[in-house]
This record gives sequence, structure tokens and C-alpha cells, in this order.
Amino acid sequence: MSDIKNKGIRERISALMDGEVSEFEARRVLNEIGNDPELRRYWQRLQLSSTVLRNELVENNLKDISLSVQEELEGKK
Repeated sequence: MSDIKNKGIRERISALMDGEVSEFEARRVLNEIGNDPELRRYWQRLQLSSTVLRNELVENNLKDISLSVQEELEGKK
């Protein structure tokens, strides 16, 4: 993945985590995460960081929620 594209998708993933994207953009980002193992790992690292910053138990939050979020969005169609 090129550095420019990589930076752009990482910014969109971060915006998704912050709830700063439209439903349409959330679907696009989750689709990209689902199709790219590197992006999936990045998503998981952000989830872990978020968990630690909220002082939550890490072992309870190691699951990848991107699929759950995508399924929820699909249910809203």
C-alpha cells in the first residue's frame, strides 16, 4: 500500500473510531479493514489503545469489533 493511501485510510479509521464519519464512510472504511490484514491489525491496535486509555480491562476487549460494527450498519439498510 502506498504511503499516501496508507495515511489516508489510517486517518479515516481514526475518524471512524472517534465517531466522526458518516454511515456511508463507515461502511467504506470497514470494508477496507475487512479486505486488508495490515489495516485490520492497525484497527486492533487502535482498539487496544482506546481500551487502555479508558482504564478498561484489556483481556475483555481483545476481540475485533469491526465485523460487529459492519453487521450493525448492514442491519440499518
